[in-house]
Amino acid sequence: MFSGAPGGLALPGGLALVLLCLAVYLPGLAQIPPVDRDESRFAQASRQMFQAAALPADAPERALHPDFYTGGWAIPKHQDRDRLNKPPLIYWLQVASAWVFTSGRPALDAMWMYRLPSALCATAAVLVTWRLGRRLFDPRVGLAAAALLAIAPMVVWDAHQARADQLLLLCTTAAMAALWPIWRDAAADDARPRGWLAPLLLWLAIAAGVLAKGPVTLMVVALAAISLAALTRRWRLLWHLRPGLGLAILTITIGPWVYAVAQHVGGLGLYAQTVFNEFFARGLRGSNEGHFAPPGTHILLLAALFWPGSIFTLAAVIRAVGRARGPGRWRDPWRGRDAELFLLAWIVPSWILFELSLAKLPHYTLPLYPAVALLSARTLLELGGRLPDLGQRLGAGIWWLIGVTLAVVSLAVVTRATWADSGPANLWPVAWIIIASGLMAGAAWFLTRRWLPIRATLLASAAWIGTVALGLSIALPGWSPIWVTPRLAKIAGDFGPLAAVGFAEDSLIFATRGRAERLTIADIPAFAARPGALRRAIVAADADRSAWPAHTVLGRAEGHNYANGQAVDVLVIEFAPSAGDTP
Repeated sequence: MFSGAPGGLALPGGLALVLLCLAVYLPGLAQIPPVDRDESRFAQASRQMFQAAALPADAPERALHPDFYTGGWAIPKHQDRDRLNKPPLIYWLQVASAWVFTSGRPALDAMWMYRLPSALCATAAVLVTWRLGRRLFDPRVGLAAAALLAIAPMVVWDAHQARADQLLLLCTTAAMAALWPIWRDAAADDARPRGWLAPLLLWLAIAAGVLAKGPVTLMVVALAAISLAALTRRWRLLWHLRPGLGLAILTITIGPWVYAVAQHVGGLGLYAQTVFNEFFARGLRGSNEGHFAPPGTHILLLAALFWPGSIFTLAAVIRAVGRARGPGRWRDPWRGRDAELFLLAWIVPSWILFELSLAKLPHYTLPLYPAVALLSARTLLELGGRLPDLGQRLGAGIWWLIGVTLAVVSLAVVTRATWADSGPANLWPVAWIIIASGLMAGAAWFLTRRWLPIRATLLASAAWIGTVALGLSIALPGWSPIWVTPRLAKIAGDFGPLAAVGFAEDSLIFATRGRAERLTIADIPAFAARPGALRRAIVAADADRSAWPAHTVLGRAEGHNYANGQAVDVLVIEFAPSAGDTP
């Protein structure tokens, strides 16, 4: 995996990284059912945008749900509701993917088509990290950092999701890669900006980031630039960014879409309120979904979500601070190494802001992972063959314990859950548990007996890559108790409108192509009175047959909600209006 490391790949760096990304991002991309809730919302909104563009005017879908397709290319819609809290770039990419693979026929789409842009963006972010590492340090650091980023559990899982986070990762990484030559020039004695290419690329990446997921990319770049200027007293950096060019690019690229949204919602002020609630208010008072966690949560999560690179992160940050500060007192301008200072400015101020925010989800800090990977890889390769002292050995031992949990225990739990359904069909995951355990044992031996961190990292990474391939392609999709929606969609496959009462997960809406509607018992009479001769069904949770005596129970799906662990018991009932409008 690392150029020059024992057992390293004798392949060009870029090709090796692409193959690595294929090994960890493709398995499970088509096998994993739609995941609640964000992924299914994104995919359904993209599907409706695709249908709005591709379906003919007399298509039955348009007649059945005309309000699903009124947003066109500018306004993402989830069923009949506008989805304006997320900008449109990811929807456009997902529609383009589905359009290419279906030849413009929405009825042939599948979830993996909407996931593919995330996998491609993750791969591109890995390659940009590789190129940036070569410029900051050397080719070995760039390759090692990109590999650590590629196999990080947070990146691997998110690359399998039809969401905007990997696009945001790519945009932010590209923006910071463009900021580096600007900062390097500003740190030189020449106070004049040099050229327009780097600022142009910077602001194009920021504009794409804003269209991907709002102001996050702009925030990361702005905090990094201000921190660099303040710590070094080189305020000319802000002039080198060419803010006038940036304002023009942002206006040209984002302005038309903002204008279209403002026209749709009835004014720019109403849309500004939506943006404020989504990106600022949730940080001050928490999100509506209740994603509260105390400060320090992201640091604790990093140990697992960036494994195995997180083994070296703490030592890397400590080393980087000393090198970036340089000689002198703390209040003096920092005159140390530009590369380390640049990466710290990328990480620290934005990380503090994410920790202070009341709303926290694991992927919030994802745009900072490339910088973490670069510092961690730098320290890993500097250690060379050995860990220098007992404290680092003990710390590394703790991180390896986390790795064992990720690579072995998680797969064992999933396999145990699926064994009852398919028995020996899960032999491969079980066999891999044995192999992964052996690799992890070898990694632990290299680390604790001979203190060889590079060899240990290679073995642990191999165990993790194999775990991802089998876990995401076989074990996780086969864990039937958590996949209730596919069973419900199969039972209700030939029905028209579906009333979802008590079970209205977004995966059900995607799996039924938008036919499932969130209703209550009180809405059933109106549901029955709608004109049309289509067969209708009710998907009802927490009910049994005795609650619907006048109707035919077509099937039942039992399992667990993987979000909260609660048991789920759902009926699919054929609704017969002649037998009464209510249960």
